[in-house]
Amino acid sequence: MRYFVERLKKFGGMEGEITKSNLPKINPLKLLKIRKELLERINRIPPYYQMYPGRDRSVPDKNSVLNPQYPKEY
Repeated sequence: MRYFVERLKKFGGMEGEITKSNLPKINPLKLLKIRKELLERINRIPPYYQMYPGRDRSVPDKNSVLNPQYPKEY
């Protein structure tokens, strides 16, 4: 969950706590459909080891992945 929250903030351009104003407006009549679609998308996400297929499956642990060089701050 921490990773999800971090990604949500980073790609949503948010800083600090997530507030009600950061969330999209949802039509209550479509809530059941949205929940179903959300569950389908979540369940299509491959397991962590399949997302980074290395020969030894340690690609996420490599220094180049943990400390990327780009984009460099100027």
